[in-house]
Amino acid sequence: MGVEERVRQLIKEAGLTQTEFGARVGIEKTKLSKSLAGSRRFTSLELALVAEQGGVTVDWLLTGAEAGFAAAARTGADGVSAGAALSRARELTNLRDALEGFGFPQQIRFEAGDLKGNRWVLQGIGLAKRLRRSFRSPVEQAANLAALIETDLGVDVAIQPLGQLDGLAAATGSARLILAATSTVPARQRFTLAHELGHLAASDDQQLHTDENVYTRGGEGEMRANAFAAELLMPEAALADRVHRGSRWFEELVWELRVSPTVLAHRLGNLKLIDETERGRLLAVEMDHVVATLGRQQDYAARVAEASQPRIPTLLLRDLLAAHRQGHITLRPVAALLGMSTNDLRAQLTKTEGE
Repeated sequence: MGVEERVRQLIKEAGLTQTEFGARVGIEKTKLSKSLAGSRRFTSLELALVAEQGGVTVDWLLTGAEAGFAAAARTGADGVSAGAALSRARELTNLRDALEGFGFPQQIRFEAGDLKGNRWVLQGIGLAKRLRRSFRSPVEQAANLAALIETDLGVDVAIQPLGQLDGLAAATGSARLILAATSTVPARQRFTLAHELGHLAASDDQQLHTDENVYTRGGEGEMRANAFAAELLMPEAALADRVHRGSRWFEELVWELRVSPTVLAHRLGNLKLIDETERGRLLAVEMDHVVATLGRQQDYAARVAEASQPRIPTLLLRDLLAAHRQGHITLRPVAALLGMSTNDLRAQLTKTEGE
């Protein structure tokens, strides 16, 4: 089956006539007929438009094969939510695959894999220590971890409501994506972002699987990703000099590192910076207590509001706009990413360019 046959298949599956399909993708009737007959080649822009309309990749149109798609996800028992997240991840990675064909490859600035040690936890710690060198500023001090991952590592990061799902990491031959859920618990979202980055750093090739709690140990890959997240967000060097210094040392560390009291208590215990008795006592501390003790009610409300807001991948948006300016794609995929109509986006861009 060639390109022409695959386009015909998409037209048939859409339940449209050639004329109707051509009108939807913006290909003139005569040109479409000639291309389907094999007397004219589809342009790269037309292939992108057809792929977008048909919900497939340009690679599939050209070769009949989808790019490999590996995903690692954590969710509760809601399989529907996980399926919707995978669908969204495919949409975003498909855009990346198309952009690479137009000369806009994703610039990933870290090397994955290279697992050292025969214990999953040690592998996760080692990965985090190596990846830390790819960041231009201390990760534990980052107020906006999603933005830092994008700007320093080149990974696309999207945040949106995902039902029962905490997050998902997806990889194709040309794309790396983290999809995290909006949350009223900022520390949970932060840990999820780091955990999913751990899956990408390990080159985890996993089918969708579920886990009822973001913090549970789960399988071997989950244990490695959790160890990665703990090392990345709470490096020993940032903890050792702070333990037992002042009456509110624990609350202050929770706040500054933007993690949950439970996660920090376990991390301190695992590093042998506190004994098991103190670990048990600190595990009883809740975030409400931390916020009240430090008088951070308004600041915490701002953090909750920020974590509750959806986020689109800013690097993906930048590259889509660049591809549009060079005539490779229409505004349709850009508008879809932004959740706007094409006309509204065109008007906004025209206004911006005129200022």
